[in-house]
Amino acid sequence: YDMLREATQGATAGRVDVNLFTTGEIELSKVKPLGCGFHQYFGRPNWGRIFPKLAEEHPGDDIGVFLCGPPALRGDLANGVKKAKSQCAMHSTKFS
Repeated sequence: YDMLREATQGATAGRVDVNLFTTGEIELSKVKPLGCGFHQYFGRPNWGRIFPKLAEEHPGDDIGVFLCGPPALRGDLANGVKKAKSQCAMHSTKFS
């Protein structure tokens, strides 16, 4: 969290955008604001809509995507990256 907060406020402010998508069962009464310019969404992301929009908003920029999730989600994300037709680098991991 601290590293992401620093990235959104430091020398790269305006170049780093943090969007957190939380899927699964969520108790909305326990959700806390993230602050620091982070954007938080609930539910499954529509990558086919999100990536083309990012590519349009950031023409010629490299777009880095970081994911922690199951293989099925990684496949959906990889397909969304392909649809963007932009320089997108995908990084993923899975915590057990």
